[in-house]
Amino acid sequence: MTDMAFDKRRAKAGFAALREAVSQALREADPIGLIRGGAPRDEYDPEGWFYEHGFVAKKNLERARRFYESAARRGVAHAFHNLGVLYLHGIGVTRDEKKARQLLQQAAADGDQEAVDLLCHLDPRSPK
Repeated sequence: MTDMAFDKRRAKAGFAALREAVSQALREADPIGLIRGGAPRDEYDPEGWFYEHGFVAKKNLERARRFYESAARRGVAHAFHNLGVLYLHGIGVTRDEKKARQLLQQAAADGDQEAVDLLCHLDPRSPK
């Protein structure tokens, strides 16, 4: 029993260290941030991505969606993008292209270039 508890503590500490490292890398890669209102970029929690892709934690699309929704409520542009991709492809949610487009448009309006590119790909007639 103690070995399992020890492993859980180590895993939790490792996850926290990885989260901090990813947050630091995001701050360095995007010093001006993608968040509305000029909030610091490190408010974006990478856990959603971790759960979506099974990185560090077991793949859990429901949990990933909840993390993305939480970040989107805080105004994180890339969270809108990630949610849009989930809905566009029906990843862990019912496929809903209309909702996907709305989320991607919100991300694009907030400066997320990946969302702009994806919207252009979805509708080649749209201006870039």
